[in-house]
Amino acid sequence: MDSMKDIDRSEPPNKKVKIVDTDTDQGESKMTTPVPIQIELSPAEHLLRTLLLDCRDHVSTGSGNRNAGDMWFVGGWVRDKLLGKQSCDIDVAMSNMTGPEFSSLLKEFLSLESDKSRTTTKGDIYKEQATKRGLPAEIRGFYEIDRNPKKGKHLQTTSAKIFGLDIDFVNLRTENDLTDQEGSVSRAEQDAKRRDATVNSIFYNLDSQEIEDYTANGLSDLKAKVLRTPLDARKTFTDDPLRILRFVRLASTLGFTIDEGTETTIRDSEIQCLISTRTSPERIGLELKKMITGPDPVTALMWIHRLGLYKQVFLCGQSQKVLDKVAESEESEAKGWESEKGEYVWPSAWPEACKTVSKLFLPESKDSLLATELAQSQDIELVWQMAVWCPLALLCQPDDTRPFPVVKPATKAIHATNEKSRLLEDSLSNMREIRAMIDNVVGGSDKGSLRRGIVGKAIRSWGKTWRLQALFTLLTDILSVKLATKTEDLLNRYSVLLKYVSDQKLQDAPSMKQLLTGGEIKEIFELRRSGPFMNGVLKAVLEWQFDHENEYEDNAQLKEKAIEWLRGEKEELNIPDPDVA
Repeated sequence: MDSMKDIDRSEPPNKKVKIVDTDTDQGESKMTTPVPIQIELSPAEHLLRTLLLDCRDHVSTGSGNRNAGDMWFVGGWVRDKLLGKQSCDIDVAMSNMTGPEFSSLLKEFLSLESDKSRTTTKGDIYKEQATKRGLPAEIRGFYEIDRNPKKGKHLQTTSAKIFGLDIDFVNLRTENDLTDQEGSVSRAEQDAKRRDATVNSIFYNLDSQEIEDYTANGLSDLKAKVLRTPLDARKTFTDDPLRILRFVRLASTLGFTIDEGTETTIRDSEIQCLISTRTSPERIGLELKKMITGPDPVTALMWIHRLGLYKQVFLCGQSQKVLDKVAESEESEAKGWESEKGEYVWPSAWPEACKTVSKLFLPESKDSLLATELAQSQDIELVWQMAVWCPLALLCQPDDTRPFPVVKPATKAIHATNEKSRLLEDSLSNMREIRAMIDNVVGGSDKGSLRRGIVGKAIRSWGKTWRLQALFTLLTDILSVKLATKTEDLLNRYSVLLKYVSDQKLQDAPSMKQLLTGGEIKEIFELRRSGPFMNGVLKAVLEWQFDHENEYEDNAQLKEKAIEWLRGEKEELNIPDPDVA
């Protein structure tokens, strides 16, 4: 194995596909005639295949006589390869071993002495070959992940990094334990049928280099761009309800449709309830993150809306009070729903809000002030999180204050970070003030009566996430108008605010240093202690600072003028006389 000739297993130019038809009457599987199909391994994938087979052959013929059985690349890697896409994530399945068992043997194999030298290991030889091929000479990791059925982790796996590829070693999942006599074909077929989608149930056999379609639908569904479950959809989703969200993500990522029967099952309320009762918020949050940071977040959210999944995905563990508010909102919206629009799904105008966010990232919107400011948020995930959460405003009453009842169930549902939780709380809290400020700017700009200090002080009070909060308010307004024709009018109103902020260079108002501190103000007026008056004084000084900071050459002169102005406002600001000793 120490020469290039030994390490380079042959690779035929044309691979073949085996489609397995299950004859239910006879209870056995039949292989159809193999059909030529092209699939090319990258240099890293080819070297990985060679390493795995060499290790398998070594342990099978060694003193331990361990047989790993057949080996495959499975799942998303095969799907992406057949679609002409590259993937660095590979699941490696063995018919007769668990992932941890084989990875342990692989580590032992890599540490064996090579035939060249006692100081050179087989691992060294493979790393040398990787370097020659321009690949990362790394074989590391081998982290074991235990089974956790409650979180949908049904198999023991081991993760490793090999030649720049992310590898998961797994064994075939089967309904029941099979005897050795039943063979790897039966095991592979059971594994394929227990996967989430037929297009993810296609195998690449490392020995024969053939594509094996054990569901008999994987390749045809891949060609038709259709997602369906290998078994009855109710069983597949009951086994792991998170698969519902995986279907949504795959549909948006791949541009596929969901099979009509599968879609009908997903709409079933009993199946939908399993998302919040049988799936951890951590897993839901991770799946959502993959959607909204993926290539087509708006389509993913459209699927969530179309399937009626909003409440189960984004309001997990909701209180009865929140449930009652959802019911009230649904009843109110449904009354005004026009039948020609199709089936009513709450929240009805959410698609329009999501499409608005999507349009802001189109090339033709690059000169839009709103798009420019959102780009400054530096976290596109949070932009889409605002789109996800904007319907929650429909569940808030005018007299609601912090903490808003809807925040806890919404953030718990996706295991949101404290940062995201604060952002939602701030967005709901400042929503009315942001609307009022837009009215002020739109009216004041026309009359020339708008003061820079008023706007600057407001933005500073909203904090560093003011751009995202403004977007949240815009999206909630879109939910209220429900008409796409009015969306442009709303965008124009928000653009007036953003233009003023940009012209006046107020974008960084939240991080501007206060000209005078409370301690300095006490010193100016010879006060020993502060009091309730101080908060009003600090706000007034801040507003003055925003109004006049561009009028003076340096900060020292600005501060001197501020002190002079403050002395003249002593009575107006209720600043007390010096303390009497």
